[in-house]
Amino acid sequence: MDKSISNVLELVDYLEKTAKTSSNLLGKVSINKGELLGLINELKENLPQEFNDAKTIVDKREEIFLAARREAEEMKQEASIIIQKQFENAEVLKKAEVKAAQMLDEANMEARKIKADANKFSKELRLGTVNYVDEVLTKLQREIDTKSEEMVLRVNKEVDIMLRGIYEDFQSTTSTIVENIKELNAFK
Repeated sequence: MDKSISNVLELVDYLEKTAKTSSNLLGKVSINKGELLGLINELKENLPQEFNDAKTIVDKREEIFLAARREAEEMKQEASIIIQKQFENAEVLKKAEVKAAQMLDEANMEARKIKADANKFSKELRLGTVNYVDEVLTKLQREIDTKSEEMVLRVNKEVDIMLRGIYEDFQSTTSTIVENIKELNAFK
């Protein structure tokens, strides 16, 4: 047993014995004031540090509780903001996908228009010299195919880069939310 606890118990036993053995006819105990104050001081000095720590915690419990509540509320608000941003990012991603599909449709439509115009042009040129028209059409068809492929590749590349950026932002936000949720769960 800790020496200070042992000392406290001895002092309490001494007080108990004194109270039992020094009673008068009225059932009251008479103890020298100086001796009593000395015993009380000795008891205080021998109390373990845990008692003082416990008293400090009890005295500050409301302050500790309010600080914990404030911190939990702040974390809740941060999580709410992050979730809101995640929803906004999801909307941005959806808009980007719609825009990418729209750009791809426009590119395909433009390619079809170019091809249609080329076909019309080729029909008109067939009335002229067959060899000349054949050479021109072959060259034109290659250019159209090359331009169409380049345009589709460029649009696909731009869409891919944009979607990757949005996806990375979305992943980063999701990771932050998961970490905040773990931190919130740790306070439970």
